[in-house]
Amino acid sequence: MSSLWSRTGTLGIVALALAMLLAACGGDDEATPTPVAADSTPTATPEPREFYEGKTIRVVIPYSAGGSSSVLVPYFAHQLPNFIPGNPRMISSHITPIIAGYNFLAKADTDGTQLMYTSAAPLTQQYTPESEFDVAAFEYIVGYTSGENVLMVNGDVPFDTLEAALASRHQLRLPVETDPSEMSGADIAVMITAEHFGYDLKMIPLSVASTGTAESLVAMERGDIDGQVAAAIWYTMPSLRPGWTSEGTIKPVGFFGRPGQAMNPNSETDAVATNYTDVILSDASAELQSLYNALVVPPIALGKHFLMPPDTNSEAVAILRQAFTDALADPTFVKGLNRLLGIESIYFPGDQLQTTIEGAAAAFDDGRETRDQTVLDMYNKYTNN
Repeated sequence: MSSLWSRTGTLGIVALALAMLLAACGGDDEATPTPVAADSTPTATPEPREFYEGKTIRVVIPYSAGGSSSVLVPYFAHQLPNFIPGNPRMISSHITPIIAGYNFLAKADTDGTQLMYTSAAPLTQQYTPESEFDVAAFEYIVGYTSGENVLMVNGDVPFDTLEAALASRHQLRLPVETDPSEMSGADIAVMITAEHFGYDLKMIPLSVASTGTAESLVAMERGDIDGQVAAAIWYTMPSLRPGWTSEGTIKPVGFFGRPGQAMNPNSETDAVATNYTDVILSDASAELQSLYNALVVPPIALGKHFLMPPDTNSEAVAILRQAFTDALADPTFVKGLNRLLGIESIYFPGDQLQTTIEGAAAAFDDGRETRDQTVLDMYNKYTNN
């Protein structure tokens, strides 16, 4: 008896009590179901097998190993399954060059197991002979960074918004690449706002691409230019030039980000500026809207994002969009992501990202044959102003 007790412990008591209960209900006869009390909650019907349970999601990376993708994608692959019903496995693989990666995704399975990480929409590449994809045809899941830019000017520039620049009669002097073919989307954004608002703009050629932001900052200190359009520089300015923003040496007068995005202040000031992407895409002429959508939105508004093959199972698209939504709302997940990015991540919902990219792709295709000349004409106009 003592040996039996040592093996079963309290389990023997439970078994004895159960036997007594069965005897009271009629021994081996079928037990009569016990009625559910009126105030008790019935047990929920078990849900069907989750869509992603037991599956593996492959994340395609169209860049060579060793870059930021080699750090960011493993983070997502490790953490994101926790937010996907069914907790699927996620793996990643590199398929390069970019065109090859997109060609693969365009023909990949549409069952929801194929995903791609990318940092840009290859609008130009889709028109090359090797391309087998249509940028607008993919299913876009989420964006989590953007290449937004801030137009910073000297504090003594007599206007605080681009709408007020014309009435100020001040000529705004900003740097631009010496080679017009190397102009950034931010350079074009500024010229488009000048076309729209009619203010006096002078673009001064500087070798920004080869010398980086340093030359522009020195040129601002010398008074050669009134300011510059910069991305992360606005947020790192407190360390690059301590006191410049807190003391009003420079101020933001324009912001170029994804549609609907609000500008964030840096650590020294609460100053922010209007998002002129929204202004141009709602108020400018059709020609300027098309140019902005084609050349400005892709590089400065889209940023890093995830997409899936065309015509992917709609349930899979909805599940992954929700999973990314939940992840980017989770403080622990976001903290880890921000640490890897080195900047604050953003949340660009999949449906909005889809609309934005489709608009950019349509605009890029519209007038593609004459766009280079249009841009060159603008460059010559504002550099010779």
